[in-house]
Formats: sequence, structure tokens, C-alpha cells
Amino acid sequence: MAGSRYVIVSLPAFQFVLCRWYVRLPIWFRFLWQASGISLNLQPSHPDRCGGLGFLSTADVQSLADLGGSYDMARAMRPTPVSMDDLVSFTAVTLLPLLPLMLAALPLEQIMKRPMGVLF
Repeated sequence: MAGSRYVIVSLPAFQFVLCRWYVRLPIWFRFLWQASGISLNLQPSHPDRCGGLGFLSTADVQSLADLGGSYDMARAMRPTPVSMDDLVSFTAVTLLPLLPLMLAALPLEQIMKRPMGVLF
């Protein structure tokens, strides 16, 4: 059973991911090779003090945008990941299959006396 699942599901999934990397790496290497051949017109006297490449290091603006996005995400989060309705439904679904076993474990008179004793 486990061997057939490995052959039918896991091995093809692994081969698919591996083939994607085999395709992705040459594309990335080709891009880096072509980007390394760009002739840059760097000017040492540029006002940004980076030879004209100062726009690449706009970390201040990007960090503020990231901070705003993370604040919105944190505000939308619930304080607890599970609500009371989820907990009740999970408990009911978990205990429902055990109900027939309880009927077989205890005599019917004892099962009926307990709820009747609580109600009356």
C-alpha cells in the first residue's frame, strides 16, 4: 500500500518539482549572464552619492509600505484561532461515533437513570 502510494503520488510530485527547478535554473543563469553585460553609465558626482543607482536602495519607503500591510493583517486577525462554535462542532463530531459504544458498555437502565436524575 505504501509502496504503491509512493510510486503513484509521491514520486511524480517530486519529479515535477525537480523538473521545474531544472527549467528555472537555466533561465535564471541566462538572466544573470545578460544582466552582467549591461554597460552602466555611473557618474561619481551624482547627487544620490551612489553613482545614479540610489533609487535601488529605497528601503525607507518600502519598509513603511510593509509596515502598513502588516498592521492591516494584524488588525484583521482574531485573538484566538478557534471560535466557540468551531470547538462545539469539533467536540460533537468527535463524540458522535462513540455514542453507540457507550450504549454497548453500560446497561440501558443505568444510562436512562443518569439523565433522569439530573433532570428531575
